[in-house]
Amino acid sequence: MNIAKATNEYIENHPGIKSSLKSGLINYSALARKIADELGEKKESSFDAILIACRRFVEKNKLQEPHEERIMKLVKGGKFEIRNKVSAIILDESAGIDRILEISKKIMVKTDNFHLIQGTKTFTLVLDDDFAEELEGPLKRYIVKSRKSLVQITHKTSEKVEETTGFLSHLTSIFSENGVNIYEAMSSWTDTIFLINEKDAPKIFSLLNSKGK
Repeated sequence: MNIAKATNEYIENHPGIKSSLKSGLINYSALARKIADELGEKKESSFDAILIACRRFVEKNKLQEPHEERIMKLVKGGKFEIRNKVSAIILDESAGIDRILEISKKIMVKTDNFHLIQGTKTFTLVLDDDFAEELEGPLKRYIVKSRKSLVQITHKTSEKVEETTGFLSHLTSIFSENGVNIYEAMSSWTDTIFLINEKDAPKIFSLLNSKGK
């Protein structure tokens, strides 16, 4: 086993640990023991290699701080908007894009919140709960899943977002590190949109606002 590679993968797969490491909030020895146990490495030499890999991970990330500052500048320079009572309706591909668009056009003239995503086997439509029934009625037999009363969080920033790697992963890590599931995530140039459970909204919106200050 390549100890250094396995250690890096472990840290990358645990966003909470990664964030705490970069913030200097984790004891290297304690973390190395934990990783060694989970990797099944009992040798003292393996522990030493893991310990070194943890320290190198932090050193490497310090070199990336200017890039992270660019991400934070985009987050702080933008603004978060929250919208409740939003539906996400998943339709089977057999519904057909023409049929979906015909019905959707009637709804789109009444609302400024309408999103259509085409997948490989399904279509996902995001719209306010008030208009969901207008869509569900004529397309009932094609519905795979329908979620209502979701909260939509939108971050609006500058066009520099398309040239800044890691921006989306930074936002999603805020959700995952705080145990918040993202039902849908989408973007349209400078807008990044997430749909989450209503019960998680107060916590996550407070966190996102604090990141933007």
